[in-house]
Amino acid sequence: NVGALVADASDNTLRINPSICTACGYCELSCPETNCLTIKQDVIELKPTWFKESVLAQDKLFACVECGVEFATTKAIEKIASKMATIFASDPVKVRSLYCCANCKPKIMMQNILNQQKNGEFI
Repeated sequence: NVGALVADASDNTLRINPSICTACGYCELSCPETNCLTIKQDVIELKPTWFKESVLAQDKLFACVECGVEFATTKAIEKIASKMATIFASDPVKVRSLYCCANCKPKIMMQNILNQQKNGEFI
């Protein structure tokens, strides 16, 4: 909201500068990870580190298995895949789609449907 918490695309980091945080809670509410961030209210620490930007998290980008475009962090893809792989276990195309970008995912799914229709498998 005020730029205290920023995602830096140049090195795939999430950074914070506590000295400019207003403790509004916006980052807690907007974060897709439940209970990932906790804001301490009414705290001012007069330490040098309080006035410097620091790295909260860093990850490598994951490249789409179809086109190679980097589209998400590796940790995010691994987390989603670990939750969905068992649900999609009977369909290798759906499993592969977990590792595809938004452009390639519908392409491989549609190609699979067309192949099934061609082979008389699709109902």
